[in-house]
Amino acid sequence: PRGNISQSRNVGAAQATGDILVFADGDMLLSHHFSEQAVDALDAGVVLVHPKMVLYDSTFWHLSMFLPQLLRGPAQCGGCIAMRSQDFWAIGGYNEQCNMIQDGECFEVREIAQRVAQTYGWEAVKVLPMLVGASARRYKRFGFSGGGENFATPVRSYLDVAEPHDFSQ
Repeated sequence: PRGNISQSRNVGAAQATGDILVFADGDMLLSHHFSEQAVDALDAGVVLVHPKMVLYDSTFWHLSMFLPQLLRGPAQCGGCIAMRSQDFWAIGGYNEQCNMIQDGECFEVREIAQRVAQTYGWEAVKVLPMLVGASARRYKRFGFSGGGENFATPVRSYLDVAEPHDFSQ
């Protein structure tokens, strides 16, 4: 359904036939390592995984967000998560009253991570290394282009070729 991200994601999850659900914003670039590490974490008993991310189309925004990404904790989910279908439905899926598009206050991915933690504890939420790239398009609408659109090429190369590296360790 147009205009409600949470509702749309629930509809997609209801139609999915696999054991693991992955939700990612449309501007995400997922490393080929993401699925392997997500499955490993879920097999180890984690309920929800989300990766740190790099902003791939703006050098300025990437550098300004680099330190917060290093410090990112389990409650600070970005636009990409993975969960087992049974766990997703056990907590009720996405809260359809949480709609960032309409109210701008409730970020659906953070809200679901908080419900997972309330149900299973924060140890059930795992942050993976930098395995996704995201666009700085959100900042561009406020007039901050950030420059460095050519930054996309090395980030795509990192996501596609390089071994994953957790810069926080």
